[in-house]
Amino acid sequence: MKKLFFFVLLCFIVNITAKAQYIWLIPKAGFSMSTQNFKNSDTYYDNKSKYISSMLLGAAVEYGFTNQNRLAIQPEIYYLQKGSQQVSTYVFSATEQFKNTYRYSYLELPVLFKYSLGDVDEKRLSFFSGPSFGYLLSGKYKNEYSGSDGNDVREGKIKIGDESSTNGTDIYMNANRLALSWQLGVSGNMKFGFGSLIAELRYGKGLSNFFKKSSNDYTNYGSSPINNFAFTVGYMIPLDSN
Repeated sequence: MKKLFFFVLLCFIVNITAKAQYIWLIPKAGFSMSTQNFKNSDTYYDNKSKYISSMLLGAAVEYGFTNQNRLAIQPEIYYLQKGSQQVSTYVFSATEQFKNTYRYSYLELPVLFKYSLGDVDEKRLSFFSGPSFGYLLSGKYKNEYSGSDGNDVREGKIKIGDESSTNGTDIYMNANRLALSWQLGVSGNMKFGFGSLIAELRYGKGLSNFFKKSSNDYTNYGSSPINNFAFTVGYMIPLDSN
């Protein structure tokens, strides 16, 4: 089913790009704020999920297929880190606290559908939305404890696999490599030099389970999808126009 979906999506993109009247290459960079809601199953600790920040780097190609580029499709590829910080405070003692920070490295492939207001060669406001397909590359964690027993910090790599394999400083998570999310946002661009400067703000809603349903991680923490906000700036380089 997944292969069929990707095949249909690829055919659709190829068909659209063949009819493109404007093509722009958009290298961009920015930062992301993400969080991950773990299931709270411990009655002795007050658990809260906080956002973490990270840089992102990538590029997009915008294919406009109407006059003045009102409607467009924008496939992208970029690298970023997502995750969260879980803060657990002992309900009987506010001074005893755990801070667990998880960062996962992802390669993201959004396919966005875009509608724009304004002239393609001047100032323009755009709205976009579409699915994003992520691939989990690796991860790292940092666990911090402060309380009556003193302070302690432990950090290491996160590896994908059976959690029972955890040993030493590295830990294993039985996580899904593939992640699906839905993105929507707004962008603005203005003419600068031979191209245009562009700034984007977007929100990504996680739609897939982070942990595999068959794992103890899923039993302990729930599906734990990742949601994030991202802000990027870039430069639109015109490649072709019909």
